[in-house]
Amino acid sequence: MTQPPEGGPQQGPRFGTDPYDPSAVGGPMAEPRKFSRLKQLTLLSLAIFVVGTVLSMIPMFTGQTREQTAEQFDTMGMQYTDADLDGAVAGSITFTAAVLVVGLIVYLLIYFGLVKTKNWARVLGIVFAILGTLMMLFVGASGLLDPTGLNLLLMLLGLIGAVVGIFWLVTAFNGHVKAYLTQNVQS
Repeated sequence: MTQPPEGGPQQGPRFGTDPYDPSAVGGPMAEPRKFSRLKQLTLLSLAIFVVGTVLSMIPMFTGQTREQTAEQFDTMGMQYTDADLDGAVAGSITFTAAVLVVGLIVYLLIYFGLVKTKNWARVLGIVFAILGTLMMLFVGASGLLDPTGLNLLLMLLGLIGAVVGIFWLVTAFNGHVKAYLTQNVQS
């Protein structure tokens, strides 16, 4: 029986193989196919978000939101004026436009972060994909409460958006995608 050299156990190949050394491979990891899919899914989700948000504004411009607000005020026995209804519609438009702008900023931040291979963009995307998928499922289910043509279309978009969000999450959690984005410490 041979003794290991002084200073501890013998260093060297174990089971006839050398230990894995990523620096020995020689260069950065090539972009995995799933990473390209992640960027494509980000853009697809962005398109669904924009189309759904714009479509949800149609009732605000056709007078439906004004009528629904008046019905709600009447149901609650509240007194209101035309200015109150106009204010409610303007508030709805402003809120929806703000959601659209903030959503665009977040999507673009994530997309361009991914393009620059930043892992923080994947992590931020995971957080917003979870929230967005839950929101899309809620939108999809709420279309059943008032099944008009527009609501059914928004319901369908919501369900498609939820499916895209789930695919995005599965792809973002893929080991190759994570390894690719975390290969540089500066990411």
